[in-house]
Amino acid sequence: MNYRIKALFISFSFVAALSAQRVEWVSTTDNNRWQTSNKVKLEKALAGTQFDITITGEKAQVIDGFGGCFSELGWDALMELSETERNKVIYNLFNPQEANFNYNRMPMGASDFGMNFYSFNDVADDFAMDNFKHCS
Repeated sequence: MNYRIKALFISFSFVAALSAQRVEWVSTTDNNRWQTSNKVKLEKALAGTQFDITITGEKAQVIDGFGGCFSELGWDALMELSETERNKVIYNLFNPQEANFNYNRMPMGASDFGMNFYSFNDVADDFAMDNFKHCS
């Protein structure tokens, strides 16, 4: 388990480090939407940094799986890597011997992590989703 968490951390750190020259912070609040800033500083982890996880035989809950949320900006960052390096990151996320992601979420419609603003249903009060436009 400790190895999987390290592999996941290293994978994300690797993506961030390779795209450090093009890092841009985008944020949205109720009053200020799509605010960008290039004042982001990425730092390397200190050598010898340890992650301590204690695994006991006690069962507190059953976990069906493990995963993450994938967004357009995340994919855009991955595309900065070579195909070989991108495949390594994907391998480290999904391989059963690595992080073993098996639950994954992807936002539908715009989010703070989308490349553009869009929606699949802009009709007010359409709770039955009669006007839902799916992508294909």
